Amino acid sequence: MIRKVALQVGALVLLVFMAWNAYLAVNHLKQMGRISALTLESSMIQADIAGVLKDLTDMETGQRGYLLTGNSAYLQPYTDAKGRIETDFAALRVGLVNKAESARSQLESLANSVHSCWWIQTKEWSTWIELARFCLRYPWRRPAASLDLTEKGRLA
Repeated sequence: MIRKVALQVGALVLLVFMAWNAYLAVNHLKQMGRISALTLESSMIQADIAGVLKDLTDMETGQRGYLLTGNSAYLQPYTDAKGRIETDFAALRVGLVNKAESARSQLESLANSVHSCWWIQTKEWSTWIELARFCLRYPWRRPAASLDLTEKGRLA
């Protein structure tokens, strides 16, 4: 009789532990799903930030190449990036919409700061490009007229 009661209590305890284990497993899987979604969202925002950074780098590279050589072919990265950057900023803002309110306000503030800096920098780059075009029209005003312009450093 004692043996039968011990088996029943042992089976009941075993079932309770199995149910507890299943509960913990389900909670762990839900938590992994939430972490996976956050990781994917963060990766997408990082990709949008990388796109904006690439556009800014391309604009700077094109401007620098044109200012050094006077060759309009070097402006191609500048003009391509100038056309892409607004859509990249828009994609970044869309990615920030889904964030929590506190994080979203901080990230929106950062995005606005970067956008205003980009706008100021673009105006400066445009001014330098126009100045270089002026100097190319009047070669005696060109400060870098004695530079070697053989395009040795240009990537294909």
